[in-house]
Amino acid sequence: EEGRRRRPDLRLYAADPTGNFESWKATAFGAGSEKIIKGLEAFYSAERKEQGEEDGQDLAGGIAVGLTEALLKARDLLKELREEEQKFQQDDDDVDDDSIDSRHRKEQQLVIEVGLIKMDEESGRVSSSVLSREDVDSILGNI
Repeated sequence: EEGRRRRPDLRLYAADPTGNFESWKATAFGAGSEKIIKGLEAFYSAERKEQGEEDGQDLAGGIAVGLTEALLKARDLLKELREEEQKFQQDDDDVDDDSIDSRHRKEQQLVIEVGLIKMDEESGRVSSSVLSREDVDSILGNI
């Protein structure tokens, strides 16, 4: 029914130890959180109903929790990458191959966690190196 607000899936509270759903959404996703969760719930509810199941909310809740976990990991990785970037800018002379390898591994993990894999059109290879700093910052800026 229009105008009637559905209560959020209680399992979503598990992501925030304070149990504050609004705070959790803002922290985990930024401004687009509610749209992401509603979109997932609507999509999976419709899909499960087509398959003869009564309600897809359980599946949507599980997907939303999984997505939150991935975004929280991505947020932590992005924070580490930003700290490393600042260190690189301050200590240009001290940058070694191990630091660069570590950064590339974290960038790859970030790409995997959020599914932001781009394909290099020339080589046809899927690579995280195709993602520039600006790409990562613009896509994940609200996390």
